[in-house]
Amino acid sequence: MTARGFTLLEMLAALAVFAMIATVISAMTLGAGEGFADLKSSRDRFAQSFALGRQMRLDVSALSLTANENVEVLMLERGYGAADRDELWLLVREPDRPDLSLVHYWLDERGDEPVVVREVLPALAFAGGQKPLRWEVAMARSFALEALDDQGAWRRDWKFSEAEKLPRALRLTWEGDSGKRELILPVFVEMAAS
Repeated sequence: MTARGFTLLEMLAALAVFAMIATVISAMTLGAGEGFADLKSSRDRFAQSFALGRQMRLDVSALSLTANENVEVLMLERGYGAADRDELWLLVREPDRPDLSLVHYWLDERGDEPVVVREVLPALAFAGGQKPLRWEVAMARSFALEALDDQGAWRRDWKFSEAEKLPRALRLTWEGDSGKRELILPVFVEMAAS
């Protein structure tokens, strides 16, 4: 038997068949790549929305009272304009910090897309001009908060120093790319030593 190789014509025919198969496969998977990018973007927006609810839940559960009357324990203010742009201040004891922290949530619209911001500052250093730790928690077009009073009514503003008590719950409503979401958080507190 003699060893026989491929002829030039057979090689060109095989390359042509391979090129056609590669073209068909490439055309079929090109749309899938865009679909995967859209899916990843949707997943990231959902994860951000989940992060906002999770962090708010953690902060409200870490709410602490203090004997220091100069520090506001909970304050809820109605935002400006017709849309929901509320702000929330909470005095919390974070697990990784030895002292109480003042946490501030608000909607920052200065960038390309509005984003809910969480800023943290040691409570006693708030007036000292120290820069807060800033975290852009989630993109949102609106950010509304309400406090549940003893009569069962939802109020758009609450100041602990005026009410001399905390609300029974907070209701957070925000709207982002994944739609409108609502979260109700019961308020439980502990007395802090600071």
